[in-house]
Amino acid sequence: MIEQKEQNEQKTGAAGLSAYAKQKNRQTIETVNRVLDELNAQDAPVNFEIVAKLAGVSRGTLYNNQELCERIRRLRAGGTQQSCDSLREKNRRQEEKMHAMRRQIRSLEDEKKKLIVQLLDHEQLRRENDRLREVLRAVGYLDF
Repeated sequence: MIEQKEQNEQKTGAAGLSAYAKQKNRQTIETVNRVLDELNAQDAPVNFEIVAKLAGVSRGTLYNNQELCERIRRLRAGGTQQSCDSLREKNRRQEEKMHAMRRQIRSLEDEKKKLIVQLLDHEQLRRENDRLREVLRAVGYLDF
C-alpha cells in the first residue's frame, strides 16, 4: 500500500513537473510575443539581444523556439512572412540564374577551346600554303 502511494506521488510529481514546464513555456512565449508586438508598434529595432532583455529570457531560449526565432528574424528584417517568402523566392530565382550563367560560361569556355584549336589549325594551313607557294614560285610555276 505504501509503495503504491509512493508510485502515485512520483507519477503526480512527474506530471506536475511536466505541466509546470508547459505552463512556463506558454508564459515565456506570451511574454516574448507581447514584447515583439510592443517593439513592432513602436517601430523600434528588433534583435535577439533586445527581445531577450525586455522579455527577461536568454537569447538561447529565443533561438531554441523555432516560432519565436522566425518571428524575430522576420521583424528584424523589417517585414512580414509574405516579404520573407518573396525574398526567398527572389533568392531562389537568382540562384537559378547563377546556375544557368555558370552553365553558359562552361559552354562558352568549351567553344573558345575549340575555336583556338581551329585557329591553330588555320595558322598551320596558312604556313603550309605559303611554303607550297614558295616552292611553286621557285620552280617557275607561279609568276606572281
